[in-house]
Amino acid sequence: MDVGGGGDDVPPDVAPSLRDIPHVPATHEMPGIGDYMFTNTTIDTTTGTIQPPAPEGVVVAMVMQEPSGDELLVIRAHAISIPAATAVTVTGTRPLVLIADTITIAGLLDGSAHASVPGPGGMGATAVTKTGRGSDGVHTGASQDSGGGGGAYATNGATGGASGTATSCGSELANGGAGGQSWGTPTLDVLAGGAAGGIGSAVSCTPPPIGAGGGAIQVSAFTSLAITGAVNAGGGGGGMGLNCGTNDGSAASGGGSGGAIYLDAPLIELAGVIAANGGGGGGGGSSPGTNGSVGGDGLPSTMYASGGAAGGSYGANGGRGGIGTAGPTAGGNHTCDGNAGGGGGSVGYIVMHAKAGGVSGTGVQSPAATLDTTGF
Repeated sequence: MDVGGGGDDVPPDVAPSLRDIPHVPATHEMPGIGDYMFTNTTIDTTTGTIQPPAPEGVVVAMVMQEPSGDELLVIRAHAISIPAATAVTVTGTRPLVLIADTITIAGLLDGSAHASVPGPGGMGATAVTKTGRGSDGVHTGASQDSGGGGGAYATNGATGGASGTATSCGSELANGGAGGQSWGTPTLDVLAGGAAGGIGSAVSCTPPPIGAGGGAIQVSAFTSLAITGAVNAGGGGGGMGLNCGTNDGSAASGGGSGGAIYLDAPLIELAGVIAANGGGGGGGGSSPGTNGSVGGDGLPSTMYASGGAAGGSYGANGGRGGIGTAGPTAGGNHTCDGNAGGGGGSVGYIVMHAKAGGVSGTGVQSPAATLDTTGF
């Protein structure tokens, strides 16, 4: 389905490439006609809406992923650039694929989740049974509420905090929601976003929002790809537990996992940042006390997303999100009559698909990319 731009016809001066573009059908394995220099832009991959709109000669199309997987939103241009101090923010249900002869990213290509809003193709609140999602917290006894587990992708998500761990609480132990189990492949055979965290237990409160999964972004160039800015596919921070009043509070939700970044070009220069870090779990609420705080979103750096802070003496802190080779941490426990923190989300996957010896630069990778030299 063509949703905008200059159409699918191949112009005489732009011959189709013989190189296979991973995940993309043959009808779209070619650049577009017009150049696309982004300004501050938002892209919704659900509707294919781009604001401000793409210039003439740029193809915007929804296509089936090959050999399998969710449908993609593909943007094809002759040359693509994201200048410094420019942000391209991407959301929606479909992964995003950029295709051009040459691509330069000096600004920010942001496919990360922001709290409960997933990145492109990432898991949101409605995907309650999908692979990798953290389990929900539970309630036992009068006041024990446990935290939701963190979402998983390249590694397992972290467990949500437990409540009622003191022996004085007897058998009224509310175990934390389990972290999601790792899934997918390091070579990203299917381009898919990350998983969401579990929901913190909330008996009489509004359930806290989950941390959504980071999105999936592919950047494919026929000649060269240079990154001096950042590409981010971090997971979202878990929602905070609440002070619900009359001595009632709620536990917090788990952070979402990082998503997927697939860089594809014969020559890749990395002087910037590529990151698919996990989101932090939320902090438990407290009554008497205050609301907890929301976990941090996965950052375009090697700094972990912090867990949310407890709202008072009846709350517990959230777990940190995963970064690099460091896994996420569990949500904080509460000894008795309290509201635990959410677990942190795991890192996602990064792939650099380039010819042998074609990767240069000493940029930041979190986690480290899998290098694939097949097909060149």
